[in-house]
Amino acid sequence: MVLMERERAREILFRYKDQEVLVIGDGMLDQWIWGKVNRISPEAPVPIVEVDYNSNSPGGAANVVNNICSLGARSAIISVVGNDEFGVKLKDELSGRGVDVKGLFVDPTRPTTTKIRIIANNQQVVRTDIEKRDKLNAEVTEVLVEYMKENLARFRVVVISDYNKGLLVPELASFLIQWCRENGRNLVVGPKPENMGLFRGATILTLNEKEACNAVGEAIRDKDSLDKVGARIASEYQNQAVLITRGEKGMSLFPKEGEALHIPALASEVFDVSGAGDTVLSVIALSLASGATFKEATILSNFAAAVVVKKIGTATLSISELIDTIDKQHLAINF
Repeated sequence: MVLMERERAREILFRYKDQEVLVIGDGMLDQWIWGKVNRISPEAPVPIVEVDYNSNSPGGAANVVNNICSLGARSAIISVVGNDEFGVKLKDELSGRGVDVKGLFVDPTRPTTTKIRIIANNQQVVRTDIEKRDKLNAEVTEVLVEYMKENLARFRVVVISDYNKGLLVPELASFLIQWCRENGRNLVVGPKPENMGLFRGATILTLNEKEACNAVGEAIRDKDSLDKVGARIASEYQNQAVLITRGEKGMSLFPKEGEALHIPALASEVFDVSGAGDTVLSVIALSLASGATFKEATILSNFAAAVVVKKIGTATLSISELIDTIDKQHLAINF
């Protein structure tokens, strides 16, 4: 049985450039400090990193935005940053990629969520996190909701990227879900298990295997238990579909109607899975906006994941890389 012809894949991918996707969630700045180690500190048994340079990249929900832009589409973000240098850097990183950042609001009561990684001799030495995970206060929540009321109509697909940093409060989530359902928009959600209840009624949820298990308090041991967990999530949270990513085991799609779809992983080499979930979320959203079915969107996201896991860091991919991967794998194959 052929799951999807190459020509159909190209048809969907070539529509990406016409799409504009709104991403709402916990935006972050990923900062990378690169250097080398030649000696141990005399003050403590720790390496001294001699810094060569540093770089910044969008993280969290901002990395979903980054992936959408790298695939040739347009994107806008609704999130909060602190009144600090990291917030300025994140805004600059996104603006430089053509992202609409008018929905990136400053909350002076919290810092910009920032992950600082120190890399020495091509190995991560340490990571420091700057964040405040308190729930967004009522005043800032109201600002975000008002901004959404004025801007949601221009987007065919809305993405929620939840990193459990406090932005996705009940008032914001319930407004989004109700608006999307009433206005016929697809709402694609990457939730954290702690917040699953906020996203009941979203179009599709994407979770990794650990998150899926935590969401329902059940272990995945084999295909039967996987099917049970996926079906239970879709039923309990009233979603049209649930996608569970399983790393080297592939992906499993559980639509509300029809049979589950299990797709094996395609990557033969895996260097770094960080950010792969953001890529999957982006491709699902863009594919649905471009007229794909849930099954087609899942197949394309599986190919996209195979590209980014071969890269170091919160990587993105281009349309040409995705098409090249599809061509090399000969998409019209049996799984």
